[in-house]
Amino acid sequence: MELDPAALIERLAELDRVLDNQSTAARQYVSQRNRAAGDAVRAEKDMRRRRDVARSGVRPADAAEMAELSAILRDAHRATSPPWESPSWFKLFRRVDVNGSGLISFDEFAKMVRSLLKLPTSLLSESRLEALWLALDADGSGLISSGEFGKLM
Repeated sequence: MELDPAALIERLAELDRVLDNQSTAARQYVSQRNRAAGDAVRAEKDMRRRRDVARSGVRPADAAEMAELSAILRDAHRATSPPWESPSWFKLFRRVDVNGSGLISFDEFAKMVRSLLKLPTSLLSESRLEALWLALDADGSGLISSGEFGKLM
């Protein structure tokens, strides 16, 4: 059976167009899937670093609140420090900064307040803790440095 070369060329061109369309659709699908995954990771990071708090309408603590909250944290630090050791905010910060980066996230900060300093929500509510965090994290990075923490303590 002899094939018509013109028909064969047309059929090959048609198959090439179909493959191009499928390839384009596959690339678009992968691109959309990757974009969605990236957006989800960014949203999770923002939530963990409490960047979402700034967008939720919580306002940063003002100077008077900062002074009051600082006193509460210092008292709790003194109360939870062993009697043979003088309280050191820098040692506390290093203890919370488990990866040694010199920065702590909101989760680490909240864990420090609740677990290490043993401050219940009745003494320091979650909204006040978030307001304190926003005041400390003035640049909105989602992390605070030992210097920022030291100013509070």
